Amino acid sequence: MKEERMMILSMLKEGKINPEEAVKLLEALGDTEDDIEDKKSEKDKLIDMDKTKEKMGEFGEVVKEQGKKVGDIGVDLGNKIAKAFTNIKDDINLDGFLGNSEP
Repeated sequence: MKEERMMILSMLKEGKINPEEAVKLLEALGDTEDDIEDKKSEKDKLIDMDKTKEKMGEFGEVVKEQGKKVGDIGVDLGNKIAKAFTNIKDDINLDGFLGNSEP
């Protein structure tokens, strides 16, 4: 009986079935009284796993958004640095600095 339950949990973990389907399959095994108590806690675990998957998906989206913002900040910072150096170059007479100025 435990082998079949492990197979069901494995299928759930692999995403082949959802938590509700897993519970139905576990119920179909015709558990004993002791197994019924275990199954209740298994059902709670399955529901928790499903909630955790949802939270991980939401977390992944947040990370993606934040990564994009960081990338945008990096591009903006790079552009500002390039502009600053361009302004500095324009403000300095490089010919005089390099000894190419006329007396």
